[in-house]
Amino acid sequence: MMKKLILPMMASAVLLAGCSSGDTASLEKEVEDLKQEVAALRDILGVTPVVSAGGSGDQSEAKAPAGEGGYVAGQPFKFEGVTYTFTVGERQSQLSDKVPADDGKEFYIVNADIHNTGNEDYAYSQASFSVVTSSGEIEDNYFFIDTKDQHDELGHGDLAPNGKKSGWIAFHIQKGDQPSELRYEARTFAENSKFKVQLP
Repeated sequence: MMKKLILPMMASAVLLAGCSSGDTASLEKEVEDLKQEVAALRDILGVTPVVSAGGSGDQSEAKAPAGEGGYVAGQPFKFEGVTYTFTVGERQSQLSDKVPADDGKEFYIVNADIHNTGNEDYAYSQASFSVVTSSGEIEDNYFFIDTKDQHDELGHGDLAPNGKKSGWIAFHIQKGDQPSELRYEARTFAENSKFKVQLP
């Protein structure tokens, strides 16, 4: 509620002051000052500016189109200083000669491109991902260990600023099922970061 009240009160105060002076140039300067104060308040309060369709502005941290922190597969997006792109790969009947899918199941593959565009190290892990199947069941990623580094799975590791990592994430689902959503959730002692990606 406080966030909603502060900005209109400031706007009213500045506009009234400008109107009483009768000086248009002074009013324009005060409006410009107000814009800067509003931008500063947004930073302090953590309010994300709304950019209308066809509008301008930095959309690198724009709110996701899908709602509830959701994004869309195939479109790069920035979340907490890291740029992600997810695409759906080909379904597989096996991940390797020794890892076949169970009867009636297959491996649903999501390709991940991760770029640490922030200023701090970033720890990534395929264990942070799950998908929502057509029945609404949440299926965790298939825990795949590649000790000889013969495959291109995402795995886990750390990225320094500007570091990049690409790899696939596998999900063991019913054959022919169409997952609707990829989910990311990384829990730490300090916070719980999560987002959702709509799948085609």
